[in-house]
Amino acid sequence: MRLKITLFSLFITLLCMLLLLVASVEIFYNRSLNAQKNTLKVYAGIFEEQDFDKGDIGAKDFSDKIDGVRVTFILSDGSVHGESHEAIKITNQSEMPEVVDAASDGEGYSLRKSEISSGEALYYCKKTQNGFLRLSADVSSMWALFKETFMGVSGILFLCAVMCTVAASIWSVYVFRPLDKMVKDLSLGSEVVAYDPEIGKLANMVNEKSKAVKNLEIEIEEQKKLNEKLLAFKNEFVANITHEMNTPLTSIKGFAELLKNVDIKEAQREKAVNTILKQSERLTALIETIINYNEIDFGDTSACDVNVSRIVLEILNGAEPDIEAKNLTLIKDIDSEVVIRCTHEAVTQIAGNIIRNAIKYNKEGGKLTVSLKGGEVPVLTVEDTGIGISEADKERVFERFFTVDKSHGGKHGGFGLGLAVVKKLCGKWNFKVNLSSRLDEGTKIKVSFGEFTEQQ
Repeated sequence: MRLKITLFSLFITLLCMLLLLVASVEIFYNRSLNAQKNTLKVYAGIFEEQDFDKGDIGAKDFSDKIDGVRVTFILSDGSVHGESHEAIKITNQSEMPEVVDAASDGEGYSLRKSEISSGEALYYCKKTQNGFLRLSADVSSMWALFKETFMGVSGILFLCAVMCTVAASIWSVYVFRPLDKMVKDLSLGSEVVAYDPEIGKLANMVNEKSKAVKNLEIEIEEQKKLNEKLLAFKNEFVANITHEMNTPLTSIKGFAELLKNVDIKEAQREKAVNTILKQSERLTALIETIINYNEIDFGDTSACDVNVSRIVLEILNGAEPDIEAKNLTLIKDIDSEVVIRCTHEAVTQIAGNIIRNAIKYNKEGGKLTVSLKGGEVPVLTVEDTGIGISEADKERVFERFFTVDKSHGGKHGGFGLGLAVVKKLCGKWNFKVNLSSRLDEGTKIKVSFGEFTEQQ
């Protein structure tokens, strides 16, 4: 780019100098021609009529008086009467432009090819008593004058070209210095600072584009991480589903093969049938739980008044057999007529999963405390004295398929989707869920039913 600017500047300079030279030569040529016209006119003024009669001798004598200027005496009919120099013989001069003008106006000028040399000549003709006096002097052509002048100033032109090249190079460095600084700042990822106000707009535009590119890169990177995370979730989901379904399917297959044996005892047959039924129910429950979990995002969000007190009591009444089976002490502190804006299904799943987990993971003879307080922000609190959760597992208990009991389908028989459902529903309905727990001491889960903003 610098080289282009330098060459372009050099070209413009040389072109301007050439045009200036041509204009100067033309002005000088015209002035020189006018001066020559005036000189010939002055020479004609000192002409004496008696010289005309002497013919060639008179013409030569007059020529000697006026510095050798060519003199021609022409009669009124156009014939040459006297000539100071040897010239191309033209029988009749009456049609020459200068003679025609002199015949009509008293004098005339003409610039044409010389009759005695290879160059151009200026002719001046004046009407006299006996005919016409014509004087002529050779003049340089404009092209010859231009070549002569050009050869004389070629050294100056060369010097000017060198100076122009140096000046253009220095100027290009000055011009490109801010741009070089901008490029350097961009390469370092810094904000472009324009010290020259003329490129301030360019710098601002570059900064805006640079920020846009950086933001786009960040978005692409975040999208990439999100895609990787989604892929990991997908793989984990498939692995967990496969693992969860594998255990009951293995049991069903094993006991089904056992039933094919006609020689098995009745007790074994009954056990096999009960196991198949139990594992089938487990598979059905797993599928329903997964379906319910995935439908949360697309479920109905048309809120209505929901009596939380009534739902919690119904869940506790339905769980009495499980509570009695583990010999748990139930402490209830339920405010009456606690109503929130939500759906009956969502509140049932939230409260049901929390209470069932508190029963499932409680210890034999433990204590179960269920509290529901009304007010501006109703709060449901469920606390148990069960196996508790370690510090390492607290961050993961709300993940899909994560269970505190590491044996899938083992002692407690959970799928690890209960609290994941609670977390997802609370997020959807703008509720807050908090968990506190100590290993081997118990767990407390608190749900704050904030006000849900209905979409219009």
